[in-house]
Amino acid sequence: MIGCEQAKLALNMSTVCTRHEGVFRTLIIQLAREFKRRGMERHVWLLRRYYADHLRREREPNLWTERLVVEWLCLLRVPPFDRVYQVLPREAPCPICSSTEKRGAPSLWVESAFPGGAKLRCRCGASWLQLDRRRQ
Repeated sequence: MIGCEQAKLALNMSTVCTRHEGVFRTLIIQLAREFKRRGMERHVWLLRRYYADHLRREREPNLWTERLVVEWLCLLRVPPFDRVYQVLPREAPCPICSSTEKRGAPSLWVESAFPGGAKLRCRCGASWLQLDRRRQ
């Protein structure tokens, strides 16, 4: 789950990124490298297209936003976003309400999956990462 301080960090970094082009460019480069390292070539292409549109101050519908870029930075744990989501082992209960995965009545689900891990969400609103140690 995103703690209050981590959420503020992500929000503040999103604001800083969009106002300070040098910082934002550096984070875009780091994210592209992480996508490449994980074999996420389509994401590299989408990120490049997003950044080109960003530089031209254009935004096509249904393409990436600053918020999505920051979410990917958090999911792939690119510093300084590496501590936004708590990392828990597979089959760990929810860190807030202790719900566990059950067949037929799921209280936990995979919100997004990527090479090397997944983001899980609980019905209580908590979210966290499960990482495959072999692919980090």
